[in-house]
Amino acid sequence: MEEIIGVHNADKTCWNCSAAKIRGNVDFRGCGQSRMIVPKGGEQQIMIECSRRPELGLFEPSITFEQCPEWTLTEYGYMLKNMRVMILGIDGYLGWTLALKLGRLGCQVSGIYIYKRRDCVMEKGSHTAVPIAKMTDRLHAAKEVLDIDINFRRMDIRARTKLKEFMEEEKPESIAHYAEIPAAPYSMVDAEHAIEVQNNNVLGTLGLLFVMRDVVPESCLLKLGTMGEYGSPLTGRPLFEGMFPSEAVLQWDDREWSLGGELTPRDPQSFYHVSKVQDTFNVYEACKYWWLRSYDIMQGVIYGVHTDEVSADPRLRTRLDFDEWFGTVINRFVTQAIQGIPLTIYGEGRADTRDDCS
Repeated sequence: MEEIIGVHNADKTCWNCSAAKIRGNVDFRGCGQSRMIVPKGGEQQIMIECSRRPELGLFEPSITFEQCPEWTLTEYGYMLKNMRVMILGIDGYLGWTLALKLGRLGCQVSGIYIYKRRDCVMEKGSHTAVPIAKMTDRLHAAKEVLDIDINFRRMDIRARTKLKEFMEEEKPESIAHYAEIPAAPYSMVDAEHAIEVQNNNVLGTLGLLFVMRDVVPESCLLKLGTMGEYGSPLTGRPLFEGMFPSEAVLQWDDREWSLGGELTPRDPQSFYHVSKVQDTFNVYEACKYWWLRSYDIMQGVIYGVHTDEVSADPRLRTRLDFDEWFGTVINRFVTQAIQGIPLTIYGEGRADTRDDCS
């Protein structure tokens, strides 16, 4: 591989490594921002142990990814060799694509799914425009075409006992959490749909956090959030990434307070988005109390059906939904255009108007 100049994570250290076990007294509530760690007591030294290199004993978390032999350089930056990754919601649009990508990169991939997305789309009387194979066929094709072994279990994320047993078996070093019902329109159908969305999303994530605490507290959770958590502030203020920056202040009634490190306000637009906000607070509390590691990925609408992996064989394809519940705006516009159907513009039809159908 040609040398990669300016690798984005070359200078990251053991603080960012899921093989590192923290051994020290750290108060994350006092850190202000995630890049700052403040020990309690002032003079106590923060040390770690490496689950992959136990011969190092206790040491300061200062080894960079570039220096550590457990990390290898790829076209995406440094990656932990043979990382054990568990994908929750592995049969979904993003989960399956990620599983194949990580498998090609050398990760040991496992995952769970209860086929909720397939059932919900069927409930609507719709289907994916891109036919997708049964999970057994997908798994066989992944092995046959890409030489990827995936340990899959059909499982509801809320089945904590089964989830705990699976995690004890796999000991994932990273967990990608896609096992949620991802549709605002679905959550607004009626009481039953709203309750199911919040039950699955909020309680499923909360249970997951307790399982992580008990089985793999050093693992890193990648939690799929949504830009819809932030909403569209009426004042037009900027949307800060999760927490206010350290220099942010609140000025009111001739007084001033620092906001640095506090969670930014949320303004969800549906019962689905409310569930994602609750997820954010639950994950934040778990990290605060138990030193768990998590990244909230607040993405916008994701679209497309092509990666090198899913395009390698028809059995590996990922889904493309276009119905009113799960079809995001780009998917619906594309399918309408292909069929010669006028585009169904929402709101005032302007680029700066919030699109509720996504």
